[in-house]
Amino acid sequence: MITVSTMLAKFTQEKMFILDKYFSTMEHVRHGPQTRKSAVSTAPGSCMQVEMDSKWSADVAHVGQQCLPQVPTSDIYTLTEVVTDSLSDSDTDDLEFLYQDLRSSCSVSPEDISMYADTEDLSQLVGPLTEDVVMKTLQARFNKGEYFTKVGPILVMLNPHSTLPSLGMTSDSTPPHPFLAGVVSEAVRQQAETGLAQVVVLSGESGSGKTSMATSLLRQLFEVAGGGAGTDTYKHVAATITVLKSLGSASTQMNADSSRMGYFIESQLADGVLYRTKIHCYFIDQSRIVFPLPMEKNYHIFYQMLAGLTKDERVKLHLQGYCANTLEFLKHGQQSNKQEQDRERFNVWKVALAVLGIPFSDIMRLMAAILLLGNIHFIEGSDGELEIKGNHEIKAVAALLGVSGISLYRGLTTRSYSTSCHTYRSGADAQIANQTRHALAKALYQRTVLAIVRRANSMKKPSIYSTGSNGSSDSLNHSMYQSPSHAHWGRPSLIKDPYRRGKMGSEFIGILDMFGFEVTQVNQLEQLCINLSAETMQHFYNTHIFKTAIDGCSEEGIQTEFSYFDNAPIIELVSAQDTGIIGLLDSECLNPEGSDEMYMELLRMRHKENDFFSMTAHNNASQFGIVHFAATVTYDATDFLEANRDEITDDIVTIFSKHNCNFGFATHLFAGELKAMQGGGPLGEMFRVSPGSSGSDWSEFKGTVAQDFCFKLDNLLKTLVHSKPHFVQCLKSSPQGEACMFDRSTVCRQLRAMQVLDTVHLMAGGLPHRMRYRAFSARYSFLIPFTKRKIRTENYSEECQTILERYLKIMDESNQPYTSANWVLGKKYLFFSESARQQFENLRDKRRLRSATVIQSVWRGFLCRRNWTLLRRQLLMKKKHRTPPYRGQGSISRNKPPPLLDRTDSDKSNSKTFQEMCQKHGSANDSLPPIPGKRPYTVVGNMKIGFPQTRVMKENFTAADVVLHKDEEVTVVGVSPHKGNLVVQHQRHTFHVPFHIMELQTCFRHDEEMNI
Repeated sequence: MITVSTMLAKFTQEKMFILDKYFSTMEHVRHGPQTRKSAVSTAPGSCMQVEMDSKWSADVAHVGQQCLPQVPTSDIYTLTEVVTDSLSDSDTDDLEFLYQDLRSSCSVSPEDISMYADTEDLSQLVGPLTEDVVMKTLQARFNKGEYFTKVGPILVMLNPHSTLPSLGMTSDSTPPHPFLAGVVSEAVRQQAETGLAQVVVLSGESGSGKTSMATSLLRQLFEVAGGGAGTDTYKHVAATITVLKSLGSASTQMNADSSRMGYFIESQLADGVLYRTKIHCYFIDQSRIVFPLPMEKNYHIFYQMLAGLTKDERVKLHLQGYCANTLEFLKHGQQSNKQEQDRERFNVWKVALAVLGIPFSDIMRLMAAILLLGNIHFIEGSDGELEIKGNHEIKAVAALLGVSGISLYRGLTTRSYSTSCHTYRSGADAQIANQTRHALAKALYQRTVLAIVRRANSMKKPSIYSTGSNGSSDSLNHSMYQSPSHAHWGRPSLIKDPYRRGKMGSEFIGILDMFGFEVTQVNQLEQLCINLSAETMQHFYNTHIFKTAIDGCSEEGIQTEFSYFDNAPIIELVSAQDTGIIGLLDSECLNPEGSDEMYMELLRMRHKENDFFSMTAHNNASQFGIVHFAATVTYDATDFLEANRDEITDDIVTIFSKHNCNFGFATHLFAGELKAMQGGGPLGEMFRVSPGSSGSDWSEFKGTVAQDFCFKLDNLLKTLVHSKPHFVQCLKSSPQGEACMFDRSTVCRQLRAMQVLDTVHLMAGGLPHRMRYRAFSARYSFLIPFTKRKIRTENYSEECQTILERYLKIMDESNQPYTSANWVLGKKYLFFSESARQQFENLRDKRRLRSATVIQSVWRGFLCRRNWTLLRRQLLMKKKHRTPPYRGQGSISRNKPPPLLDRTDSDKSNSKTFQEMCQKHGSANDSLPPIPGKRPYTVVGNMKIGFPQTRVMKENFTAADVVLHKDEEVTVVGVSPHKGNLVVQHQRHTFHVPFHIMELQTCFRHDEEMNI
């Protein structure tokens, strides 16, 4: 007997997206004891039974009529009674029969695979464009191994969660998918033709494969316009991405390799050739450094360094005896055993760091200091003094950061306060001291990442085949992290000024990989900013695809019945300057008495009537919900204010001054703040944990995390608005990242959220494209025969009508399959469908190819005829001087060329000259000249230093049971007969020591120098 739970498991395993609404109702009845009891105990015909039957029947009948026309409606209608009876443990044979019926109607049959798998463009589907047809097409192509599908000019990619083209340190010979290569080629072509900046926008939720697609697109861009993957420029960019992937990726509940940073890869071109690539990062998930969410992990670099460091390196970094389970910043997250994989990736990471010219030891010192900071814990003592747990760790952290242990302890436990006349210092309580520890760890990590990005972007303009010298006048942070008033030096990045006009301001191709929509177990301020970014990118897509087409038709008086979901009210709810959720948060942060409770009260008062805002059903005072475009997310506002302020005190910043810190790289990370303090002591000032918003001469306002993120997002959006976008929609094929698994409900949910289905309807039956009459005539006038073309007039609409008539005639005469091509003549524009655009472009490409072939053949024929006289004369001369072959042997006899000179006279002359030289220099004729002796001096720069010399050993050297220790002074008395050695006398012993392990003393006697 089949139980209800088994049947529901079968339904869930099949993931039939068409019954999502019904499944939710059935799950609610199954899990709700009161509802189940009521449903079972209610007699048939009662009010409750009739109401439940009518509700379920309406939902299921609607699904049957819209998506399952081959299943009888009566069978679907009776599913209500079957489920109700099954809940009372009755027979479920009818449910099994209906399950088989529904399964046969929803699965992709072999006939469907052969019919849908070859459909490369969803806008070219034949028949009704239903959701079921689109899903079957995607599933058929997925099962065939085709993960890319077009929707007109938009590319849809289903992530199989298996091997995808990636960007590594070595060149991959696997060619990219033709559709992916077509996106890059189209961007390069349009940039060359129009001079307008091009941006490839990758969108999709977390785990959909956006980062892999971005790296594949970048590799293809180098193949088309950058000289290929073998160039030094590409290797430099590949090394940068390899380093940032370990520093900016972590394991989350939705994705085991989730990128926690957004990237904008800006490839600048000059005369159609890529010559410089810069990477701009958007770092928002900083709380993960000190406390990962449950069932998640910290950033990959920490686990990789623990797996890849050698014993000696662990000792130098004070990490001997530590593992992920004993480090506070790592042990609370998800643990996994991938030691070998982490070790291999760490070795690759070290090589990439060396390519960028960044000292490996400096980065490791900071990473080790961050990990050990987590094991320092302050508690309140019985006598009012702070007690510290982790004395060994605080000493190790101080040594790694190049400061004294006392300075680090005082920086963590002391607070300064300033008045108009005096500055006071007092001890901090345990809570504030631990918060300062967390702020220091986050500041070190973020500033290290941004310093690496700045170093990677500092490469000057190189040639395509060689790496230029490094060095830049760019500041530590990218201009998007800075205020608009910042003055730029040198050639600025193009994204810094999106309104820049002229040739150089538009010669770049960008690849945008921003945050994907995500829902975690505990959604905090970072998730709010991430989802705001996803909402903004979806709004940009809606505006460019839907709103532009609809508004264009309305302005020209063309009626259209197409509609779409506009998420602008959601963005307004979150990011409105004064009344939005982030605006209210910023205003509450400015209030010294502000608290999370007061902030939640402001939200209730301001947005209680908003349809996209909700409070939690459990009356939790610290939680609120937002209806996003993809799903409803509940946010926990606890510690929203502290996370948004993002502050670090000047007491801890002071310890990194040049007078207190001997680790130059750590001092460099806080250079802006130290400069603002003008070399003085702490005054009670608060700086930002993430750099670029305070404490520097280029940014005078003190912002918050959310305010800075909105500022960056605004600048990025301005750059996108002034560029030509190319969209790549990335979809997850399975909910938990299972390899090569097509989950219908997961895919359908993403199609609905990202409005891919609406895009298919627009591209197939709408008018998504428009061109001015003059532009259309200039591009497609080749369709009119040259003899029938009229003298150009200002009335381009008539010429466009002639072009369209000629197009119809060409299509009728051709044997091409018929596809619907619609167009409408407006007042200023000609509107046409995606199918018409494709056919216009195909005809144009064919005509240009045929014309180019004719031009080349005519030109080559002209050159051949012009040079025929000379060519004929040369052929005749060759024929005249040709010697007939010897017929007996079948070989050609050749005359031996005459000698260039008389060898006998030459030999005599050379012998005489040799004898004269020997007599002149007094050497024997029958022996080789002697080898010159060793020189009795050493050349240093432009000076000669004679022997004896005093040198210092650079390492230990053992000979004849005598050890010359490192840093020991020895006396060099001459050059050794052994190659590469010098003769050393030390303590009545003579040694032959290699010269490279000794260092010459820079201070020697002046009289020794002069007596050489």
